Amino acid sequence: MDDFLLLRFRDMLQDTVEQHNEIARKSKNNRVLWGWWKKETEPFPDPFLSTLSEELESHGHNSSSMVYFINSGRKKLYRAELYRVHYDPSQEAFRPGEANELCPEYYRNTLLCAWFEVGELQEINAESLEDFVFSTRNSTFNGNGLSAISKSRIGQPIDTTDFDFLEDNVSLWFICKKTNLSPTSIRSFPNIFHKSYLTRGHYILHLSDLHFGAQHAYAIPNAKNNIVGKQTLLDSMCRDLAVQNISPSEIALVLITGDLTCTANAQEFNEAVRFIEEIKRRFGLGAGQIVCVPGNHDIEWISKDGILNEDAELNYRNFSRNIYNCEAEASLIRINEFLIDGKKIAVFGLNSCRVESRETAGIGYVGTEQIQLIEDFNRKCHDLDYKIALLHHHLLPVNYTEAYSSKQKEVSILLDAEALMQSLISNGIQTVLHGHQHQPYFSQIRRLIPSGVAGHANGVDGCLNVIGGGSVGTDHSHLNSIGRNTYHILRIEEDDAGYKIHVTLRIRNSDGAGYISGWEITL
Repeated sequence: MDDFLLLRFRDMLQDTVEQHNEIARKSKNNRVLWGWWKKETEPFPDPFLSTLSEELESHGHNSSSMVYFINSGRKKLYRAELYRVHYDPSQEAFRPGEANELCPEYYRNTLLCAWFEVGELQEINAESLEDFVFSTRNSTFNGNGLSAISKSRIGQPIDTTDFDFLEDNVSLWFICKKTNLSPTSIRSFPNIFHKSYLTRGHYILHLSDLHFGAQHAYAIPNAKNNIVGKQTLLDSMCRDLAVQNISPSEIALVLITGDLTCTANAQEFNEAVRFIEEIKRRFGLGAGQIVCVPGNHDIEWISKDGILNEDAELNYRNFSRNIYNCEAEASLIRINEFLIDGKKIAVFGLNSCRVESRETAGIGYVGTEQIQLIEDFNRKCHDLDYKIALLHHHLLPVNYTEAYSSKQKEVSILLDAEALMQSLISNGIQTVLHGHQHQPYFSQIRRLIPSGVAGHANGVDGCLNVIGGGSVGTDHSHLNSIGRNTYHILRIEEDDAGYKIHVTLRIRNSDGAGYISGWEITL
């Protein structure tokens, strides 16, 4: 484990270190519980605290890491072995449970965000931290009511001369040896993650078909050829959210169902990366709270003979690595859990472009590998409140008729649509979001799946909401019959009948100035 914790504390009415050490010396394994007094405005360091907890658990009871402590009043440093992290991102605060007696009595029954099982604390010299720097695991968000360390601190040595880092309103830092500072390896957001990312907001934005490049309808940040007075896409959306009295801090997730680019070239993906970085900055989101899946325009058709080149997904994979700082799955699937307003939400981000090439342009196919991953994940998670699937292509027709051409072989609907629908319903997924034809769409599917059907041992009777996004970003010449840019605002709600999803369609005015409401439904 390359990263270590640095915890801040201050003596109030007691000698904090001695009270903890007294318990450690008397306990069977020479251990004591140290509670994390998270500051109210301090972000949760997810998923990294969960990762540290899992790393310690996976190495067994005799494994340990190191944790450092600083008394911010006396400017004294301490060090101890770290054996276990009691942390559950789905709970904002809890008591340490069975290990309760290992905690000093003065705060034994206090609800805190995390508890650290440590050995006896030893005072150390300030010089002991000279080789350490602030790790990239630290939260670096500095707006919308939350405080964290400045991005400029990342990679910088820990100053124990004047302790200027204590000016940050933070009580927990990740530190590492300078030689182990590796952004790619330690800032990663796992493709498939079984614990809940905490969120602060209530709303989910569904965006599709942004089409950065020649077809993009808005100004590109920092582009030299922008038309004076032309808005960026994010400026336009933020103004619309403000009209609806939705503040940036109320956005919990952003879900993007493909076609971020026009031709999948590196420059277009760079524009998409800048867009997502700006979303993170304005909404106060981490990369893990933005879920992207590829569209057919995000796969680069390199070969002229119609054969899918092995590098066709290269630029999208580079884009994914830039966003999440980890290598994508072979299938490009992403599955993550989130905690929104106390509700556990799972998002299944699927790649429906598995057969994409020149000859099969626009044809969607998910495949059995991803369907199996959905089922495997679902078997491990039994306490989810709501499940949403994302993909680019359609499960159902969205156009009144499809244009026919003997020269073009485009098919809008997934080739394995029925197989996927049966799997989603059987695994309790309530809603699927898609894009592709730039036409807003809504339908509900009910399937009675009898026992004996392949893959379904027991009969299932279920309903699936299908919500198609129009294009939020393409220009007028490439819009479908609606002729307007659109996006969705979603919210998961609860009533006596259970959990439902509230969907608001926002439609850009014909003159480009602002948006109006389309449908508003609760399913």
